Amino acid sequence: MRSLVIAILSAIILLFIACSEKKPETAQPEKPVQQPLQAADSSGIRPVNFVWGNQQHRMINFFFQPTDTLRMFAPDLLKKALEIYKFDCEVMHWFTPEPVEFYCFENMETMAMYTSRDVPFFLGNRIYYGYGPPFGRPFAEFVMSKLPDGPSGFAFIHEGVPMLLDYTGRNYHQATFNFVGEQKIHPVSVLTTNADYVQLNQAMREIEAASLCGYIMWEWGYEKFMKIYHSDKEFPEALKEATGVDVAQLEKQWLAFLPEHTDEKEDARRGAMQQGGGK
Repeated sequence: MRSLVIAILSAIILLFIACSEKKPETAQPEKPVQQPLQAADSSGIRPVNFVWGNQQHRMINFFFQPTDTLRMFAPDLLKKALEIYKFDCEVMHWFTPEPVEFYCFENMETMAMYTSRDVPFFLGNRIYYGYGPPFGRPFAEFVMSKLPDGPSGFAFIHEGVPMLLDYTGRNYHQATFNFVGEQKIHPVSVLTTNADYVQLNQAMREIEAASLCGYIMWEWGYEKFMKIYHSDKEFPEALKEATGVDVAQLEKQWLAFLPEHTDEKEDARRGAMQQGGGK
């Protein structure tokens, strides 16, 4: 019995020694060599050195960099892009939307590397985006570029609509109401006159423009807003024709609207709706 135990222990020791001896290193598979970036074309776009993943819809052909994250979220991203695109077309009364190619990179840094731009943008019928930030703004700008009657002649609309439809979730009425409290808000007559508007601080004027556009849509609807959008007349006349009010009335009504649509009031309104729905 003792000799059997010794034999077993000896076998275990020999096996341990054999397993702990350094074995010849096997050749590791080589990592794929990162291909150098090719030269950009005249628009700053470079060919990618990977094969795009793809999901298709009749309105959006969705291409994505084939990372694990984007493979997982591609269906949701395509769904959100479709919702945004359809809503923008509804707001701006574009009834014959064209198919869009939507290119989604793994992040904004990668998008910048291949496109020479650091914010989502559109080029022709292509929208470029790096996964991370909201992508509503380039869709709105794309739709605006395709409207058959051309762009709006009003600078505040040109900047305000993409800001309003950026899908960041930011309440631009709240932000504008803050300007009221700080006594920094600009008169409607200034915001709606191109020569005055372009002289204002851009970050501030875009917020006010988004709120003003949103208020006009809320009060008079998309159709009348788009009538102002496409008018070739001065703003006071365009406003009067579309809505029946003058600039002074618009300003009074807008300023009364703002405190009723702050974050606090909107949250209370949503809570009341949920309670009313039994949720």
